[in-house]
Amino acid sequence: MLRFHQIMQESNICIHCGKCLKKCPAQCFTENNSGIYAMDKERCTRHHLRIKNEHHWPCGICTSVCPVGDDLKKYRDVEVVTAAGVEHCQKHGS
Repeated sequence: MLRFHQIMQESNICIHCGKCLKKCPAQCFTENNSGIYAMDKERCTRHHLRIKNEHHWPCGICTSVCPVGDDLKKYRDVEVVTAAGVEHCQKHGS
């Protein structure tokens, strides 16, 4: 059985395009000169709590603008908040 630490990514796949830095509505990302962007997880969480109360959760903008990963192509150019998502959150919460 693989443990979490055994399947973690071993190399940085970020291409430093800066899209997450520019598009994050909560401005969670900063450059830290380590080769990857630093993410303020508390700021991101506060943003999610706010938009959850507005029935717009989850945000996901950082992952939707990231050009890395063919597995994300099916999510490109789709509404971040769909009518079905709003309806679900209104009925059941997040």
